[in-house]
Amino acid sequence: MEAITDINIIRQSLKGCEEVSLPYKFSKGLRIKYITVKGEDEAFYDGGVFDGMGNHVIFIKKGSTRARVPTCVRNDDGEVVYRSRFFVDPSNNTSCEEKKTELEKTVLAQQKVIEKIAEQLKLLEESKANLQEEHYGLVNLYQDKVDEAKELKENEKKYRLLLSQYM
Repeated sequence: MEAITDINIIRQSLKGCEEVSLPYKFSKGLRIKYITVKGEDEAFYDGGVFDGMGNHVIFIKKGSTRARVPTCVRNDDGEVVYRSRFFVDPSNNTSCEEKKTELEKTVLAQQKVIEKIAEQLKLLEESKANLQEEHYGLVNLYQDKVDEAKELKENEKKYRLLLSQYM
């Protein structure tokens, strides 16, 4: 995470944010921005999403990167010489945005699946219509052959009867 030193960018980034003092109960997914000491100078960081707390550190996640932010800096005697400042935007709940993005991705994936299934269904319906047409044609052909066989049997009986009269 890169430090921001331009005061105008910092002011713009902190609009709508509230400074919180520690100890503070951060909720998972809450977006945190902070000012901490880096070397000899203070630096502002746009931060990331709250991921947890440790021994005088706050874990922040930005994308796949996880960073440790010190809540205070101590000297060799253990005295606090600097306290980091933390800012939260109560209206910007990242977990909600992440869920929304995740749900949108799910909807898009499901729409693709539905489109593929609809295409397969269309092909199957066309195949079904062709098979039904072929089936009806074969049933009609079969019925014609059955009728023809009946007619031939009747003719055979007539000819046998005629032949039996001449014999």
